[in-house]
Amino acid sequence: MDVEFSLPATVTEIEKPELLVLDNPHYDEVIEQHSHLQGVRMDDTDQKSQLPVHIILGANDFAKIRTGECLRVDRHGDPVAEHTSFNWTLMSPGIDSGMSQAYLAVNTSTDFDRLCALDVLGLPDTPAGDQGDVYAEFKEQLTRAPEGWYETALPWKGNHPRLPNNRDGSLRRLNSLTRKLRRSNLLQDYDAIIQDQLSSGIVELAPEPASEKEFYIPHRPVVKETSETTKLRIVYDASAHDRLDAPSLNECLHAGPPLLNELWSVLVRNRLHPVSLAGDLRQAFLQIRIRESERDALRFHWWADLSSTEVITLRFTRALFGLSPSPFLLNGVIKQHSELWRNQLPDVVDEISKSMYVDDFIRCLQMLSTKFPRACM
Repeated sequence: MDVEFSLPATVTEIEKPELLVLDNPHYDEVIEQHSHLQGVRMDDTDQKSQLPVHIILGANDFAKIRTGECLRVDRHGDPVAEHTSFNWTLMSPGIDSGMSQAYLAVNTSTDFDRLCALDVLGLPDTPAGDQGDVYAEFKEQLTRAPEGWYETALPWKGNHPRLPNNRDGSLRRLNSLTRKLRRSNLLQDYDAIIQDQLSSGIVELAPEPASEKEFYIPHRPVVKETSETTKLRIVYDASAHDRLDAPSLNECLHAGPPLLNELWSVLVRNRLHPVSLAGDLRQAFLQIRIRESERDALRFHWWADLSSTEVITLRFTRALFGLSPSPFLLNGVIKQHSELWRNQLPDVVDEISKSMYVDDFIRCLQMLSTKFPRACM
């Protein structure tokens, strides 16, 4: 356009080359196919198959650039041409008509959720679909002991394939893992972690015989020299396959519905005041106990003693990092525990609930009450 125009607006900068990419609608072809659009001139003549989106205007900003000129639609479902201070725009009248997404208005809640998903901001979130029944069943079977801790079952898929008996493969991996740990001088430290888990009740000796859901989870070391606290961690891989045609443990479990706050929302709210309070739940996943009848799916092998060749079978009694439903189980327990205090401290519960992301808490200090009782899980 030849007319100069400026629009004061507040924008959020995202460290990405583009927010998202859409199929090229080829505006010249669209105009040619619809007689009511004759006379509309689109400045974008790019012929690439896909076009990047670098800025998204909200409804308030779009209202500021509308001129009021809009071409009449000949047929129900035809694209609408509306004139703005930046020239013409093409959009859908608000129904799904099979037209390209590049000029379809947001017309369903699914479109809106997709547009506002965290992956637009470079923070991918995992779609879980409608798993309301999974959450309802979780709340129904969740129990709390008099001591305060919570116990839950694993959210098995109703039609999951049978788990393979991967005992022999687990024993072969144990020998290979031990050789690698000896070469890297990590065997003693690795054993110390498992012995600490055993003494604290995070893992236990597995009884024999096992139940029909017997599964052995592979494990390996992860070393992070720059860590100030834990340089060696043991990672348990519940997504591993014993063979190509066999399912992994994670494939047999529901990941659960998304109960997390949007990370973007938590971070933005934290910038309301200059002073913040941050913290996290210590070993959060390991605070959630797994029902005894489900624990045989969480088995693994280790040595009875590093100086002997006797192998023992251990199993987790708690939700472990690496299990796909663990974030859902943790956040479900946090929500259930918070509700116990809602009648007494509704405002505090709301503030804490909005300030959590998985096991991390971050909140402006001026907005935080110190009266919230210590949680006991």
